Amino acid sequence: MAVFERNPIFDDEAESESSSSDDVDDAASDYLDQEERLIASDDSSEDEPPDAKRTKAAADQDRKFTCKSGRVWTTSVPSATQTRSHNIVRQMCAVFTTASGIQCPGDAIKLLIIPAMVNVIVQNTNKKAEKVRREWNEKNPDAPKMWKPTDEEEIYAFIGLLLISGVFQSSDESVSDLWSLNNGRPIFRSVMTENSFKELLRFCRFDDNSTRAARIKCDKLAAFRDMWTMFQTNLKKMYKPSAFLTVDEQLVSTRARSSLKQYMPCKPGKYGIKIFWCCDAETSYPLAGEIYAGKQPGQTGRMNAVDLVKRLVRPWCGKGRNITMDNFFTSIPLAEDLLAKKTTIVGTLRRNKKEVPSELTEARGRKVGSSLFCFDRQLTLVSYIPKRKKCVLLLSTMHHDDAVNEDQEGKPDIVLFYNETKSGVDTLDQLVRVYTCKRRTRRWPMVLWFNTLDCAGLAAYVIWTCKNPDWNARKSQRRRLFLMECGKNLVDIVLQKRAASPPQSLPYTVRKAIEQIGTATSTERSEASKEEKHIYRRCVFCGRKRDKKVKSTCISCRKPCCNEHLRSYCEHCDVNPSTSQ
Repeated sequence: MAVFERNPIFDDEAESESSSSDDVDDAASDYLDQEERLIASDDSSEDEPPDAKRTKAAADQDRKFTCKSGRVWTTSVPSATQTRSHNIVRQMCAVFTTASGIQCPGDAIKLLIIPAMVNVIVQNTNKKAEKVRREWNEKNPDAPKMWKPTDEEEIYAFIGLLLISGVFQSSDESVSDLWSLNNGRPIFRSVMTENSFKELLRFCRFDDNSTRAARIKCDKLAAFRDMWTMFQTNLKKMYKPSAFLTVDEQLVSTRARSSLKQYMPCKPGKYGIKIFWCCDAETSYPLAGEIYAGKQPGQTGRMNAVDLVKRLVRPWCGKGRNITMDNFFTSIPLAEDLLAKKTTIVGTLRRNKKEVPSELTEARGRKVGSSLFCFDRQLTLVSYIPKRKKCVLLLSTMHHDDAVNEDQEGKPDIVLFYNETKSGVDTLDQLVRVYTCKRRTRRWPMVLWFNTLDCAGLAAYVIWTCKNPDWNARKSQRRRLFLMECGKNLVDIVLQKRAASPPQSLPYTVRKAIEQIGTATSTERSEASKEEKHIYRRCVFCGRKRDKKVKSTCISCRKPCCNEHLRSYCEHCDVNPSTSQ
């Protein structure tokens, strides 16, 4: 169809009001002659319907791009249909019934750090400590050392103290400072001695050292594999995620000597152990993780990002969820494979992919804030210009149009959705670093153990708040309060046993520390019972003949004694009764 252009004569007429009427008539006559010639040269039929004309115009505007792989992209927007099946979420964010019986924050973390995991630590820690003790005593018979076997209650108390130290942000504070009488905190002195805590840090083991040499030949993570596997199983059993998930990596910073250590300059720690996570984009709950061990013994080829993502998201495929990821993971084959399982993805895409047409990677000559959309069946590719000479590519199987948000500087909906859901793993990393319980160590299994406790604390917090949404809802530091309560719940059994022990077996400073945190000692309990009962009993030393009945009792054996047979000590001598006369 011919294109009609405005005659420049009319422009001159508008600018000059003094033109004669004869000139106007001549100009009009010339314009009509030109119009007749253009109509005569038009190829379109006068009877062509309006719909056919619009379709023809749209076809002229449609562009097609062919990439290196031979895939053809088109700028034509697919026709709108009803909600696609892969965008229908069939499970909502919730807690499984296995987590319904929790009564306190300590119960929530025990769902993730289960007794089976603690028993593995108990067995292997005792083995390691006994081996070291035996070797020491053989070399130093004149200075033998003893080891009191640890148990499940003590390991849980050990975990509780680690969580509490994280609440106080004391990861860089020495153990001696935590137990200091001047600058320390009473909770640490109340639960166990400083030496016991140091020995648990030293001897803590997560596998059988006698069989590790055989297992490490086929698995670099043999020293921590069993603990990690059990922890991953527990994470999946307790929580149903929302509709949007995030896949990304976390760097657990460490300077320990290990083949697992990676260098990532963009991360805060720069050096550390890399863990790939799949997290809930809304709550940052860690759903599944995989430790990057590099090339395993017997492995051929490099790590495949497509297979990695499939392993991480396998339990949630086929349920209408979306996975957000960065350009390290995003690829066309992955998008098509997950789409076949009714799972969509949104992610940034590298420019060097062979499925990307060259027209979308060019940023020169394009306006800032402009977008170029391409479609191929259920794949949507957008090239966005955030600033001069910079081009960002995003791939989506969730979006099927070229919608942009004018209120957000013309950003495409795909870009806005990516920005909203991309930070699930980054938020996890930030949260666990705020109240981390890690201690300085040269052993990489302990580095992973501290990070496991940090992630378990965050996951337990999500579970607890889902079950109890009104718990401290108006407090600004809910997670800090939760971790503190969690730590206190874990140390409570050991603390109660220690408080109930005879006073002469506890130093004065320990008894005072127990009283400071609000737990009654055996001395306070005996005095309270005397005030309540007021029972007169016969002195055990005076005998039946004298029949001398008194209210006073021995603070050690709690037998009734008269003033004649009682002895009083000052606070110094009470700590060392043998020094008193």
